[in-house]
Amino acid sequence: MRKKRSVLIISLVLALIIGFLLTVFLLVRDDKIQTASNEAPTAQTEASSKEQTSELPKVSSDSWELVLVNRDNTKEEMNPDVTQIGNIYVDSRIADAVQGFLAEAQTIDPSEHLISGYRSVAYQESLFNSYVAQEMAANPNLTQAEAEEAVKITASHDLQTVAEVASTCKTHGVAKHEECSVCHKLFVNGVEKTEAELELPLASHNYEL
Repeated sequence: MRKKRSVLIISLVLALIIGFLLTVFLLVRDDKIQTASNEAPTAQTEASSKEQTSELPKVSSDSWELVLVNRDNTKEEMNPDVTQIGNIYVDSRIADAVQGFLAEAQTIDPSEHLISGYRSVAYQESLFNSYVAQEMAANPNLTQAEAEEAVKITASHDLQTVAEVASTCKTHGVAKHEECSVCHKLFVNGVEKTEAELELPLASHNYEL
C-alpha cells in the first residue's frame, strides 16, 4: 500500500514538473514569435528607407542648384549663361529640364506658360524701384520707407481686395482692405491690420415719423 502511494506521489510530482516545463517552453516560444514579428517590419522599413534615399539626387549644400537668393539671403551678381525659353530667360544648365517640364504641362493645358525666370540684380532693383514709385504715386502720403515696405508685403503675400461692408444701426461694417489668400493676414495700403482696426462704427438710426 505504501509502495503504491509512493509511486502515485512520484507520478504527481513528475506531472507537475512536466507541466511547469511545458508552460515555460510555450511562453518562451510565444515571446520569440512576437519579437520576430516586431523586428520584421523594422527591417522592411529600413530597407524601404534606404531605397528611397538612394533615389535622391546626390548634391552638396555648396551646389549651384541649391543657391538660395531672397531678401534675407542676398548674392552678388552670378552672371550665369542663360537660354531664352518663350519670353523669359533661364540658367542654361536647367534649360532642357525646363523645356521638358513646360512641354509636359502643355499636354494637360496648352495655355500653360512660364511667367518668370532669371533676373539680374540690376533688373530686380529696377523692378522694385518702379513698384515703390507706383505705391507713392497711388498714395502721396506714404514715405519712401513705407512704400518700400508695402512693396515687400505685396511681393510676399497673395493679396486679394476685399470691398467695404457698410455698417447698419445694428451691425458694424468692415473697411475696404486686402487679405492674403494663403495666411489670411489683413492689410490696408501695405500695413497689417487686425479685424478690430477694420471695424467701422455703427450707422445712425433711421427714424421714421
